[in-house]
Amino acid sequence: MTTTAVPSACAAPATKRPRFSVHAFVQEFHESVVSRPDRWMAWIRITPEMADAWLTRFNTKNRTLRQHRVDRYASDVRTGNWKETGQPIVLDEDGILLTGQHTLHAVIAAGVPIVTLVVVGVDRECRYFVDLGLAKVLADFLMEDDVPCSNNVAAALSFKARYDARCMLVSTTAVTLTNEHKRAVLSEHPGIVSAVMDTPRPAAGFGGRGVWAWLGYEFGRRDEALAREFLSQVLLGVRVDENTPACALRRRLEKQRTVRGSGLPTPYIVAIAIKAWNATRRGRSMEQIGWRTGEPFPEIE
Repeated sequence: MTTTAVPSACAAPATKRPRFSVHAFVQEFHESVVSRPDRWMAWIRITPEMADAWLTRFNTKNRTLRQHRVDRYASDVRTGNWKETGQPIVLDEDGILLTGQHTLHAVIAAGVPIVTLVVVGVDRECRYFVDLGLAKVLADFLMEDDVPCSNNVAAALSFKARYDARCMLVSTTAVTLTNEHKRAVLSEHPGIVSAVMDTPRPAAGFGGRGVWAWLGYEFGRRDEALAREFLSQVLLGVRVDENTPACALRRRLEKQRTVRGSGLPTPYIVAIAIKAWNATRRGRSMEQIGWRTGEPFPEIE
């Protein structure tokens, strides 16, 4: 039995969503507003001097400071990427800071005021229920923007951003490249999405699809036809000749994946993939490939 697709012209028209208005929302739900005389909230312009004073007076019981988070927030504040999200700085009924220490430290580090929501007077026991949510990652934002294969695209963008910033060998926890920065990479390099869609799924132990999509994109910017052939040889084993860089690379990856629990680190995979690609472009033969600690990280040719 066959079915016939309904022409789009015959589809029911989409219902137009009414334009949202903050004023209309307040008018509609104002009777549901609950009074809390013992609590207070407002948007406040916090200067570096105020942030320092608040940390001194109110930050008496808090978790260990994560400096990498302070650095990331401060970078956003300096570059104007800090947004008034509505996520508040919270003080309890005794004036103890529950959330916001990283934000306040970032204001001091950036030397620039911010405007943020402040809530004062919540129950001290609320500390067991704040900052427990799962933080959004780049893939979440890309999915919201209808970007296909968002997880792999996010990974490819991250590798692109780290390579361009020359921090491929730096621990991911120490890299302060923000989601906003990585999304900006997509605006400059929209072809990364197509690269992800066109990249074959690598075998286990070969590295993720995101890293190979990024490598394929970078190689393709130099020589598109050669890059497509190179990735097919390495990832699929198609028309791989002996003593070629692609053969040496595939053999190295295959050898490591047979050793249980000893997969190659992703930066190492990237390094030897770039070395194999560069040798391919130069027309060189190669029997084996590797990358030693202390050896300069290869540049894509």
